[in-house]
Amino acid sequence: MENQKTNIDRIAITGIGLVTSLGLSAPSSLAAIRSGIANFIEHETVLVNGNEYGTELCGAIIARLPEQVVSRRVHGADRAVALLAPAIRECTDGLPHSMLENAHWRMDSSIESGNGNFTENLRTELRALPFPAQRANAPAASALGRCLFFENIIQAITDLRTGACQMALVGCVDSLCESSTLDKLAEEDRLKSGTNPEGIVAGEAAGVVLLELESHARKRNAAIHAYINAWGQSAEPNPWTGTTPSTAKGLTSAFHEAFAQLPGKGEEIDMVIADLNGERARAHEWAFTSGRIFPVDAKARELMHPADCTGDCGAALGSVLLATAAKLMSGILPPLNIALATSDDDGARRILCLEKGDDRDQDALILNEQQKRLTVLPVVIEQHNDETPFLWLRRNRLVTAPHCGLHELAWHDQRIEANLDGLRLAGDAGWELSKEALRHGNAGDYFSAAFLAFKSGDEERISCLLDKRGTVPEMSKGIISALGWLPYSQAEPFITKFLADSSPALLRIGIAASAIHGIDPGKILKDAIRNEDQALKARSLKAVGELGRIDLLPVLVDNYSHEDEACRFFAAWSAALLGDRNALALLKSIAAGSSLYREETVKTAFRMMEGHDTRTWHAVLASNPVSLRLAVIGAGTAGDPALVPWLIEQMRNTELARVAGEAFTMITGADIVRDGLNGDVPYEFDEDPDDDPEDDSVAMDPDENLPWPDPGLVSNWWQQHGNSFDNGRRCFLGKSITADHLRQALYSGSQYQRSSAAMESALLNPGLPLFNTRAPGFRQVRTT
Repeated sequence: MENQKTNIDRIAITGIGLVTSLGLSAPSSLAAIRSGIANFIEHETVLVNGNEYGTELCGAIIARLPEQVVSRRVHGADRAVALLAPAIRECTDGLPHSMLENAHWRMDSSIESGNGNFTENLRTELRALPFPAQRANAPAASALGRCLFFENIIQAITDLRTGACQMALVGCVDSLCESSTLDKLAEEDRLKSGTNPEGIVAGEAAGVVLLELESHARKRNAAIHAYINAWGQSAEPNPWTGTTPSTAKGLTSAFHEAFAQLPGKGEEIDMVIADLNGERARAHEWAFTSGRIFPVDAKARELMHPADCTGDCGAALGSVLLATAAKLMSGILPPLNIALATSDDDGARRILCLEKGDDRDQDALILNEQQKRLTVLPVVIEQHNDETPFLWLRRNRLVTAPHCGLHELAWHDQRIEANLDGLRLAGDAGWELSKEALRHGNAGDYFSAAFLAFKSGDEERISCLLDKRGTVPEMSKGIISALGWLPYSQAEPFITKFLADSSPALLRIGIAASAIHGIDPGKILKDAIRNEDQALKARSLKAVGELGRIDLLPVLVDNYSHEDEACRFFAAWSAALLGDRNALALLKSIAAGSSLYREETVKTAFRMMEGHDTRTWHAVLASNPVSLRLAVIGAGTAGDPALVPWLIEQMRNTELARVAGEAFTMITGADIVRDGLNGDVPYEFDEDPDDDPEDDSVAMDPDENLPWPDPGLVSNWWQQHGNSFDNGRRCFLGKSITADHLRQALYSGSQYQRSSAAMESALLNPGLPLFNTRAPGFRQVRTT
């Protein structure tokens, strides 16, 4: 089948409904899944075998809907309807009855009936909708198990392609949290507990998807979440429940069948989302499969398994996979093609391949969810509120980290964005939690609250941020970051208002936010430098360099002798970016003292020096034990190959070894780990900080993410490759400093290397704005 032929209508996913233990709608559930949040509880009445004294009573971990949403006393068909009906309503919201009457409905429950008739109960619950008497072409559920949802989608595609219907609604509900199911899983020793860490977290969910031909969707101007491009169907000859171990022949075959329908034969797949659930057999099967299905290329493909958030939802887990994929592809850093994989215990294997649909208005979607209410769960909102500041604080280390690249930063920022979505979906409840955290919180809490306040445009919320505590420099970092996180079109009204304010604190926030977005505030910047408020003056001096305001170079020079340390440094730093060679003397003077800016000063100064001058000043720093670390860092920034032998010697010093290895990489481009130049952690090195409150050494290790170089291996490498470098000629990551090389480093380097490349690029082009490597990763990906 050739899905790419123009005469074949693509299959569009135009509606999604989802209910999980994380949320009562697709947006709220998916915000939690993308955030990595789980809502697990302990089930205290599970009998677990294995104790030498016989059967013991202990707890297993489960992911059940909260009691106030669906009582644990609701079982069988009643529970199935309680979960599935809201998902159907969400999926069909806004559709006229005439369309639904002509749709094929395929709704399945894998929950043991126990009581009541599932179909009749569902029809009664959905009496306002034209739910049919029977669904069409039902496959045998017993033979497919957790693959039933994907199989129903494949059958529905056939109906759509043959003209049997214009729309198809496919849904499934399942719960492994029912007592009979838990008992069975416990008997098989498959439940995750203290005695079985590799077991299943039993979960429950319901999901519904609306399918139609693209032509039909376009005709009614429907939003398209994603397209289904291909699928594969197979069976595993040796399922996990058998006596012969699985070698993944069935799963591999299903992938190959699906990929054969794609133009790139699987090369275009960016991500796989699978129903892995913590069990060893499933992990082994995927390990076998992953090496067989993709073309041999350098493309990194992420594996995602939502069961680590929702728990194993049985047959309904397929709907979780599909909804997760559709959300990721409509996100701010979307994968364009995703493969979904489901596997049943008894051998069925099904694959779906999805392609990105239309971009959707996330703000409108969240507003719509807020109006519906009751779609978010309090315990999950609290986790969003806790996670966002934590991730923001961690991000502050990642933006300059030697082990984090642009794409790693972008995915981290996606997690922040997902938590922010979760708080926004909560409406007033989300705001109240964020507001409460401001009382004793940190800058990360101000970031969360500021984002919500600015997104809402609520003046009362914004005023809560701008109290005496919120405008001090340390806390206002969160407010500035929130303005930088927003698209400029949304941040501009608030930035403009702050720039026009007479308060130095608010003016500083406005100037900083403008600089983050690379927007020149014009005359306001020059006026701010004249302000007597030193925090405002320092931030304004820094903005001059960031924005390339070469016309303000004389103003910078006027501040070379300012009494405030920060003002002196940023005047010299910005002047260096603007091409003033006279700034070098001031930078060297600052480095000779005890300034907090010594490291940045040394790196900036060495970038302005070459040859003899570099080695002379380096010798001065290296001769003093107090500045020896600065000499190591400076050597890497200077880029002079003549300093490499000295750096190799410093690798024998435990305190300097790792930072010397990083400096070696900055000059030569050799990667300590990738090129096999790493060694063991020295015996005398203590990885754990001293927890003695009287000991000043409790600070985090500044080199914790750097590898340990082996001086002998590095020396051998240098003997083999050193002749290709010219002493006295600056190198950056193994090559001469050119615009093309710097652009490549901005795309593929670590954050430490990227920030260095941005500085080098600015020095090559005085007067051009400095590329902001701290900006949201998803925004940087679009501009590099």
